[in-house]
Amino acid sequence: MALAPKMSGRPDCFRLQESAFALLAACIAGKAGVAAATTTLAQIAEQQPVEQLTLSGLMPGRSAASGRDDRSSFLAILEDEIEPTLRQFVLQRAPRFDGTVPPSGGGPNVIDAGQLYRQVVELCTRQASSPSVQAGRDELGRTLLGRVTTFRDQINARLSGPDHPDIGEIARLLVRLEAMRWVLDSSGLDKEGIATATIWRNIARRSLRATTEVIDRFLSIGDLESRFGTAGVMVHQDGLIVLIELLMDTARLGERTEGAAEDAQTVDRFRGRIAELAQVMLTELKRGVGGGEVPLGEFRAKLGQADRAMFLERLCTGGGGFGAEGHRGRAMLLDLAQVVRLKRDARATELAGLTDAVVRRFGWQG
Repeated sequence: MALAPKMSGRPDCFRLQESAFALLAACIAGKAGVAAATTTLAQIAEQQPVEQLTLSGLMPGRSAASGRDDRSSFLAILEDEIEPTLRQFVLQRAPRFDGTVPPSGGGPNVIDAGQLYRQVVELCTRQASSPSVQAGRDELGRTLLGRVTTFRDQINARLSGPDHPDIGEIARLLVRLEAMRWVLDSSGLDKEGIATATIWRNIARRSLRATTEVIDRFLSIGDLESRFGTAGVMVHQDGLIVLIELLMDTARLGERTEGAAEDAQTVDRFRGRIAELAQVMLTELKRGVGGGEVPLGEFRAKLGQADRAMFLERLCTGGGGFGAEGHRGRAMLLDLAQVVRLKRDARATELAGLTDAVVRRFGWQG
């Protein structure tokens, strides 16, 4: 990107322009942060109209080289060089969902680059029609939103399949989708940002519903296949936390967010099912302990599921407590701990240690 010539002794407006070019070039090269550049652009934007702050005569031959009739203005350089450079930078560094990795290296992070891009676009379009800048912005929005919709279609196809959803992978991709929304918002692509937020929430909602259906199947049928399916989704506790938090964030906004009531209902239904799941696991453990020796691996697996289920149930209430089902699970866990302590066999001490660890983790007294 060409820089403006030195303008020592020129009016303040020209010195601001020169500073803006230098700072933008340094930002893109990764040699400076964006704060100084954004401040300088804001100062220039306060001058009305910016178009009159021409550099004609200071950069001989630029008008002919750029194809413009009679100006080599600050805005012309923004339109011809800086806006396309920043737009391409954002496009290359924005999140991807096709397995490829955005290039790394010099330059600002993509959020900061988006903020600079938005400021340049707003400055250009406020002062003149700038059709090339508007067209570039529209194309950037279409391209980035295209990545999002392609990702949406792929995830929806997986959620419609016969297998239980890979919640861990979906949650990781949703975090990347949220990063894309930040990029769109920072770049001034508000319409595309709203569309991405809607897609992001819909995927989270469908994923949590799919998980609830897997658990429902086990609670209704209880066969070996549904048991394995439940274990397969519950092992992804971190992923489930991501889904719950995403939906609860929108549910907390209430009427200000479209679909918030549906998000709250999805979380509440999941909460009820995992509370029931905890009770089933605890019932099986108590029955097994009372009926004889329980294999340690089986005890660990079922207690682990009950532990995760109760943790998620509490998370679904905002972390402040439990619903009625959760309180029943609490009583059942304390009862199991008491039964295990009274058991007299070689594994009793180890089983009691595992159970008491869960009791302590929840801050309950046996």
